[in-house]
Amino acid sequence: MKSHNEIHLKPLTAGELDEAYQLYRDCLFEFIDRAFGWNEAFQQQRFRSSYPIDSMRWLTDVNSRRFGLVSFLEKDQSLHLSLLLLYQAHRGSGLGSLVMRELEGLAEGSGRKITLSTFRENKGAFVFYQKLGYQTDNQDEHFYEMSRELTCRQSIN
Repeated sequence: MKSHNEIHLKPLTAGELDEAYQLYRDCLFEFIDRAFGWNEAFQQQRFRSSYPIDSMRWLTDVNSRRFGLVSFLEKDQSLHLSLLLLYQAHRGSGLGSLVMRELEGLAEGSGRKITLSTFRENKGAFVFYQKLGYQTDNQDEHFYEMSRELTCRQSIN
């Protein structure tokens, strides 16, 4: 397991959208394909319309090496996590938890909770979010909607 002390959230440029889409495809193909069937042209269009470039950030280390991508929107009452994608080589390294702590800090600082959804088929993601204290608020045939209140959070030692 690699040790990571800090992460940086680096805004995407328009020229990096293809790389971001490829990571999206690599990470979510199996879940989208099982739930809805994969249509490449539709998914490319959906990616560009559902994840505005100003909502996406590369996840980088102190040396600007990319290890993943996050997309989130700040709403009135919540910070909604739309995507958390890690390159295969970085999964299971603790980076996902570090990213979530960073996002929780952003949300907590403004008195918001974190909301997200994850594919029901993505059992690894579901267990990951549960371990971090996220509760299932709603579910349907394909997704769990989850959240975590942060305003009254106590530190864990």
